[in-house]
Amino acid sequence: MAIAGKAPASSRISINAENTPVAQIFSLLASAKDLNIVVDPGIEQSLTLHLVDVEWQDALTIIQELTNVEVSHHANILVVREKASQDVDNDQAGFPFSSGQAEWEQKVFSLQFIEAAKLEKQLTALPFIRSGGKGRRFVDHDRQQLIVWDDAETLRKIEQWIALHDRPQPQIEITAQMISISQDNLRELGVSWFNEPSNIEPGKLARHEFTTSLGVAAPTLQVKTAITRIDSRLLFLELSALEQENQLEIIASPHLVTSQGRTASIKQGTEIPYQTVSGKNENPVINFKEAVLGMEVTPERVGQESIRLRLRLNQDVPGKVLQGDGKGPPSIEKQEITTEVVVANGTTLALGGVFQQQHQQGIAAVPWLGKIPLLGILFRKQARQHQKRELVIFITPRLLPMGNIP
Repeated sequence: MAIAGKAPASSRISINAENTPVAQIFSLLASAKDLNIVVDPGIEQSLTLHLVDVEWQDALTIIQELTNVEVSHHANILVVREKASQDVDNDQAGFPFSSGQAEWEQKVFSLQFIEAAKLEKQLTALPFIRSGGKGRRFVDHDRQQLIVWDDAETLRKIEQWIALHDRPQPQIEITAQMISISQDNLRELGVSWFNEPSNIEPGKLARHEFTTSLGVAAPTLQVKTAITRIDSRLLFLELSALEQENQLEIIASPHLVTSQGRTASIKQGTEIPYQTVSGKNENPVINFKEAVLGMEVTPERVGQESIRLRLRLNQDVPGKVLQGDGKGPPSIEKQEITTEVVVANGTTLALGGVFQQQHQQGIAAVPWLGKIPLLGILFRKQARQHQKRELVIFITPRLLPMGNIP
């Protein structure tokens, strides 16, 4: 007796079996696909067959027909049982076939765009599913398949519902410019903030400015937004020109593409190392804490030409070390913004409200004269500069043509 299989997970297989127990043959088939297997202990048949380089599914079908067994596939588990025992204790076993339900059929739905697990949850809420009684559904996460056992009418309705919902999701391109700029230079870009929110009428998105409070009793941080139609290419050129004049700093220019309802994110910063001790011997251990500027955006198409953006912006900067010896974890000063806004396709959104304080101190002196003892004080002076800069993010979402999605 010899049984030979190709590499695991291969779609083709070779089997050379001489009077071999059927349970062993099915075990080989499961192994070739990296599947777990459960075999009914009542299956005691033996089989002789020689198969060379055949499709795995064809081999499974042939063996199933020859041995008069029932094979079902639940996620990554292959279940093999005698047909005669299908009507016994199946309700207790949790499998879909039970007495009085011989009219049930099995159908495998291969999904292309929607996640199988997400679809299964949506099906649970449908009226014709809730009233269907004891139908069974299994999700095969690896193959993006939904396996359903139910009556023919329910299967037909499920197929129609899947055809309506398993479609390409809108793809959304998100271009962002993250800058640090003084308030005076920000006004030169045509962005101005308001302290009170304006009334925004649905559908009128050409030009609005508003402020979103954090909703606390004494807010120390506000989300400030301005929505305007600015050509993103012209905006980039203007920002680049101001950067060359040292009037702003471009921190990052992420360019992202994501599906509707999927979160896209970017983080930029550093990991701060700090030392702790571990174990009885107090061995030193190096740990890290993130101090980053991060942005998360979740886009969702609204109507034909509008996009809802769920935005989260955080800036974490290193604070003081908590322990006196300087070896403990540093504190992290956090600023975070969470907001939601609807903008027209291609419209640029400016998001602000996170501030950076810059302090500079030095001595300005006349060369040589400033170093003269006693008299030099007349030729030098203390120079202090305090600048308040604002972190501003320009975000431009665009709907990609559906024709670009396979």
